[in-house]
Amino acid sequence: MCGCGRQTSVIRRSSYSRGEYEGHHRRFVRGHSVRKRERTYQQAYRDDSKELRECGGCGVEKPVNEFTKMKRSPDGLGFWCIACRRAYHERTYGYRREKMIESARLRHLRIEFGITGMQWQEMFQAQGGVCALCRRPERRMGNYGKVKRLAVDHDHTTGRIRGLLCHDCNLMVYWVEKISAEMFHLMEKLPAYLERDPLGS
Repeated sequence: MCGCGRQTSVIRRSSYSRGEYEGHHRRFVRGHSVRKRERTYQQAYRDDSKELRECGGCGVEKPVNEFTKMKRSPDGLGFWCIACRRAYHERTYGYRREKMIESARLRHLRIEFGITGMQWQEMFQAQGGVCALCRRPERRMGNYGKVKRLAVDHDHTTGRIRGLLCHDCNLMVYWVEKISAEMFHLMEKLPAYLERDPLGS
């Protein structure tokens, strides 16, 4: 019988590595163990607002609700507080994140526009670090609270690179090119539409 009071099932197949033999009853109900029952009891009757615990990172005693959860721990809590764990991840993986972002940007320039990061930098310096159209620096914020880089403007038909534009100007040029052909056909039909007789007359 399990410690929780429930009758355990009969073992159908022996497992010598677990110490289980065919025909015997299991020691615990599936999912139960002595350690898990004690941890569940401690968590159920613990007041997170009053109980303090020393952080393994900063060494400061903090309420247990400021620690991460860890199932493998005897009390179900992590060894470091949330602030120390965030600082550790930022120190460990922050530079990797920046390196991955820069690598993805260079790969995008090479595949989409056929230029290198050095060529983009030369165009950026030739324009004085501002948009080639509005002559203002980029103002849009990107990921991680940083200002976006100037976008590469190119002819979608020939692929010729025309310059570096800010986000707003690049979007405006895209829509102008997209609707210019449609607007040309509409302008040809517009005089006939304006001169026609109203419906029903």
